[in-house]
Amino acid sequence: MASVSLSAYPRKSTAAASGGPQNTLAAGGVSPLDAPPVPLVSKEALLVFIGEFLGGVRVVGFQAGFGHVPDQLLFVGPKGSTLAVPWSVLFGSPEEARDLVIRKIQASQLAFDQAATTTESQLGEAL
Repeated sequence: MASVSLSAYPRKSTAAASGGPQNTLAAGGVSPLDAPPVPLVSKEALLVFIGEFLGGVRVVGFQAGFGHVPDQLLFVGPKGSTLAVPWSVLFGSPEEARDLVIRKIQASQLAFDQAATTTESQLGEAL
């Protein structure tokens, strides 16, 4: 695959070119809007790689923390639920990352089991 140079793209954002809000990057910087989209195959490969690093879970995406909480990696947990771990888990050891994911999955499974048990007992009392 050929590499792509950002210098080949105009320095005005697509919004500015269409009469929308102007790019506010200083000194003629390149906006993320100017970059070509990342091919879906590349995104999927990255998610698979991260999932394998985390112990074989299926990573489904990323969630920004918007400065309030750390950015998160989203992965599929028990019963198809979506669980999250901080993005920074990738900078530690693989063992620590896997332990964190296992603890998240166990906690989610426990919460699900407790909710199911509570619901069953409530239904039994109602009958």
